[in-house]
Amino acid sequence: MPQKPIYFSVAPEIYNAYLGEYEFKNGLIKVNKKDDALFFQIAQQAPFQLYPKSPLEFFAKTVNATVVFVKSSLGQVTELSLRQNGTSISAKKVK
Repeated sequence: MPQKPIYFSVAPEIYNAYLGEYEFKNGLIKVNKKDDALFFQIAQQAPFQLYPKSPLEFFAKTVNATVVFVKSSLGQVTELSLRQNGTSISAKKVK
């Protein structure tokens, strides 16, 4: 039986570090914020909301996807890793 996701409390201002555009070989991923919620969008697909599992790991309720943000040694978000339907891609933050 699938496990229910565990929600983690993250202050919405932390989301600001994740906002921007991330590039991978097949296109662009956009991470935006609306009100106090974080949204993820690949190319021309509809955006979906991300929910925190930890300060750096998020999941979606509408699709089977997990997003992990990666920070540099200086604490800046430099990339993300998307795991969806058994595949994983990395995308570098470009904006």
